[in-house]
Amino acid sequence: MRTEEIMETAKDQAGQKELIRAVATGAAGSPDGDGGAAMETIPVVVTGVTSFLGSALARELAARGYKVYGIARPHSPNKKVLDGVNAEILDLELGDLDRIGEYIKEPCQVFFHFGWD
Repeated sequence: MRTEEIMETAKDQAGQKELIRAVATGAAGSPDGDGGAAMETIPVVVTGVTSFLGSALARELAARGYKVYGIARPHSPNKKVLDGVNAEILDLELGDLDRIGEYIKEPCQVFFHFGWD
């Protein structure tokens, strides 16, 4: 990896940590600036979106105006926990995450991974 790539990766990771910290503490507000610190709209991915943590995070991020892409197993019986959540739910097995670019056409700045087998 070149020095520039390492520095860019470090900046991306620092930004992700800041977003997580801001969401966890309630300091993030909404990405359009309503009700909190002004931020640009950030598309995020949440795997395990039907889990307790994944659904809670997706609900909170969507409520704050973030563009949320949730990854759920195609036959998950738990999708009902996402009722009322403004998120785009993608039916993908974890083993198929390499195909995520077929479904999401914009760069996502944050990837929350709560899915497991």
